[in-house]
Amino acid sequence: MKGKTALITGSSQGIGKAIAIKLALLGANIALNDIESQEQNLKELKSQIEAKGVKTQYFLADVSNLGQTKKMAEDIKQEFGSLDVLVNNAGITKDRTLAKMTEDEWQRVIDIDLTGVFNVTKSCLPLIISNKGKIVSISSVVGQHGNFGQTNYAAAKAGVIGFTKSLSKE
Repeated sequence: MKGKTALITGSSQGIGKAIAIKLALLGANIALNDIESQEQNLKELKSQIEAKGVKTQYFLADVSNLGQTKKMAEDIKQEFGSLDVLVNNAGITKDRTLAKMTEDEWQRVIDIDLTGVFNVTKSCLPLIISNKGKIVSISSVVGQHGNFGQTNYAAAKAGVIGFTKSLSKE
């Protein structure tokens, strides 16, 4: 990974943070991403990763907004010159049985967990293709088997699986 650049969405905490740190340890330059409310976490992670001797920058963008993801891709190109690895990691849960779930709870999970994968991939695809890069999309076993109170999350993650399988054939 030395000298390669990786974008990890939803990287201010949890799995995304762990992936960013691991890729930095492997020598990759790191483009961090999350929403504005996570900026302090991103600043701290940026400092932590820079201490490992790789270039890093964070980009505030809501993955559910195509305009913001397009701008993020442009900013990454300007900052790093290229993009070799995209890790679609951003995701949320809004657990509730379907009978009690609101339309907003349904839609917000779909918008971030599924549409976000489309938006970021679509925005970064020219950079990835030009470098013969790789795309990794984080899903869940819930997308294959379902889970009580997670119809929205299961649908989104099943969509990510189908999206990723189909994209790999393009």
